[in-house]
Amino acid sequence: MRRYILLLLVMLSCVPIWAQEAAKDNLSTRDTTDTESRPLDRQSKRPHRSSRQANVLGRPIYYDTNGNVIGSSNPSATYHHPSHHYLNDHSGLDDQFSTFFFEGEGLVGMGDIAGGANFTVLPNRWGIYGSALAGRRHNYFSFGPAVRLSSTNSSLDWHLYGGMMLGGKHIGAEGGLRMAFPKRRSQFCWTSVSAGVAVINGDAYLTMGMSLSVLACLCVGTLFL
Repeated sequence: MRRYILLLLVMLSCVPIWAQEAAKDNLSTRDTTDTESRPLDRQSKRPHRSSRQANVLGRPIYYDTNGNVIGSSNPSATYHHPSHHYLNDHSGLDDQFSTFFFEGEGLVGMGDIAGGANFTVLPNRWGIYGSALAGRRHNYFSFGPAVRLSSTNSSLDWHLYGGMMLGGKHIGAEGGLRMAFPKRRSQFCWTSVSAGVAVINGDAYLTMGMSLSVLACLCVGTLFL
């Protein structure tokens, strides 16, 4: 009888151990199932990243009130946009410079002399230009693209233009450079000068343009000479 009682006590004492082992087995199976399912869930919720979306975090750069990098060797005393400023792209040019340019233009060469006007529309980085001039021998017409060379932190507005030019029955080409100033006060620019070269039928011509305000100043100046 005592043997049976001792055997029963031994079996009862082993029950908590078996329970602990069973609990450990259940936890281990849950962990493995969770770890197998969680990566899939995380990957499904994680937004897709392309190769272009690289990590751009790095050492921060700080600017002073004039747009200079703090600690730079040659700081500017006047304000300018930093080199990586958001207004230095094409979207900021229309707020900094004028859009419409009108000039009186003259053409001078060994073959002919002409006078007229040119007109340029430059809303952003790229635009178009055209000119019409009446000469002693022929009439001249030109048209083509124009490009703005200046950035938003430039004090002057520089343009490069070039295209096809018609003179009488001949076809040639024209190219030139324009300087407009100051920065935008209105969509129409009142102060600009330009100079270029045209080649028609083997003859070279010099073209020069001046805006209305410059022409008015020249006319007033000639009255006092």
